[in-house]
Parts: sequence; structure tokens; C-alpha cells
Amino acid sequence: MSVNHFRRAFLAVLCGAVLVVGPQTPASAIAGGTTTSSLHGQVQIWNNGGADFRCTGSLIHVHYVLTAAHCLHSSRLVVKAGDKRLGSGQRIIVDGTAAAPKGYDMAVLHLASNVTQSNLVVPYSRDTALLKTGVTVAIRGWGQTEENGPPASTLRVCSLQVKRSIGSELELEGLDGVPLNGDSGAAVWQNNRVQAVFTHSDDALGGLSVPTGFLAGWIKSVSGVDGID
Repeated sequence: MSVNHFRRAFLAVLCGAVLVVGPQTPASAIAGGTTTSSLHGQVQIWNNGGADFRCTGSLIHVHYVLTAAHCLHSSRLVVKAGDKRLGSGQRIIVDGTAAAPKGYDMAVLHLASNVTQSNLVVPYSRDTALLKTGVTVAIRGWGQTEENGPPASTLRVCSLQVKRSIGSELELEGLDGVPLNGDSGAAVWQNNRVQAVFTHSDDALGGLSVPTGFLAGWIKSVSGVDGID
């Protein structure tokens, strides 16, 4: 899909879209957890032309990143891909954004050039069935490792479990760690695919996420990228 096509698709859904501000403090990175040896499709999202780390996202195509909508409240977004170290990796300008309709805290970013490491691309789930209570998931991010601290210097991972569903959101509970500032937009990873987008933390308990299955049709409409069952 061309940039112009992406922008036309964005305008087509804009009248029904709600850009979600999210919580006062965006979801963060991993407090607890461990360093991880695998990116699992995660990329860094920076604002101010790459000066300030903002959020985490999932590379669903060499030109498209899935993240949280409140991450769009930034200027001159840049993605850094292909490296676990914060601030390292291929630097790519974001030249188009689309926020999900109906108040969902989800967004798709279009990259001005392709990510050269195509093996970083990960699938997202289009299954509308919610993950069951007690299912274990993983979240990876670069955010704070403690409240009011700096971002993590390298990608970290923690395990959480599904506590319950609240409408179209999943409430997650930390097992060996919880996400903090910088993890907004990170993949909720389970069964070898992105099952949801992490939206914000809930104190020291875990947080909330939006399942991709609810918005699979919208994701495809703005990116051309189909999910998997």
C-alpha cells in the first residue's frame, strides 16, 4: 500500500476515529522481569525526531508498526528497529499515522522507508475470541525499570496472566514483573503472535490491553496487512 493510499484510508476512518489520550502517565516498561535475547518484532518509538524515547511497537510489515493511539500525541515520530539496545538500530521516519475508531487505544504507523531486516516482522491475531482467564502472556519493552527512573538500556521481558476481560479490553496481572513508562503499544505476545496491544499500566498489578482481533479489519483497511487465526 502506498503512502498516499495509507493517508486516504486514514482520512476515510478519521470521522469515526477517536484519538485516545490514555492515562495521565503512559504505560511504562518492565519493572522486574529479565533481559531478553529476542526482539519478537518489537521496535522503539521516539519523538522529537529521535531525541526522546516514547513507546514500544510491533513491526507487522516492513512499512507498518502497530502501537497504542496515545503514543501519537508526540511530534516528529521516529522508529528504531533491529536492535535490543535503547537508541540503537535502523532509524526510520514515521510519515503517516492512523488511530483506531470507536475509542480503541490502538494505532498504525507508516514508515517512510522499509525495515531492512524483514525477519523482524511478526503476525497479529485476527481471532475475536478473548484469551481465557489464567492464560500466560509476555510483554517486551524498553521503559522504566522503576518508577521515575530512566528507560531500560536494553529490551526486557516480563510474564503476565489474563485476569479478566472488561468489555473489549483484557486486564493483565503481573507474574514476574509489570510494564511501566515506555511500554505503551508493546505486543501482548502469546501463541507465536501479537494477541493485543498493551495500553496502560495499573499501578503495580499489571495493566490493560486491546485485543487485535477486535480491530483486525481496521488494521487491514489502513495497512493492507492481514492477521492470522
